[in-house]
Amino acid sequence: MKKTILTLLIVLCPVFTFASGYTHVTSTKSMNVSEKNDSAVHVFDTAEQMPSFPGGNQALLNYLYRNIRYPEAAVSQGKQGRVIVSFIVESDGSITEASIKQSVYPSLDKEALRLINKMPKWIPGKINGQNVRVCFSLPVEFRLNSEIQRQ
Repeated sequence: MKKTILTLLIVLCPVFTFASGYTHVTSTKSMNVSEKNDSAVHVFDTAEQMPSFPGGNQALLNYLYRNIRYPEAAVSQGKQGRVIVSFIVESDGSITEASIKQSVYPSLDKEALRLINKMPKWIPGKINGQNVRVCFSLPVEFRLNSEIQRQ
């Protein structure tokens, strides 16, 4: 890596914005057997208990900070911004079908996908006490240190 020190600031305040925008799904009836089978296939946008990273939001921030590798191609071109990645948290907590919903720059997009696909299992979402598949969006913020940008 170059001699310059790259300071990376990951800002995930929008995570809280996305999470607070979700409405909780409540049901007045229990899922019957056919609905339980359907919930294994169906992907929910919201759930009574939304999926969460083990250890909470601070643990998620720590994971991203420790594992992110700012691509040199993006550094050399001064590229930065927020990549939004959408993925499914499966009923067992695994992450599948990660895709870019808001692109910034190809190498930043690729790094955001790498981070998401490498994540440990999440605590799955639940409806009526049953684990369900839930779609989740996560913004990953890439910021260069202002000293590096001026060089």
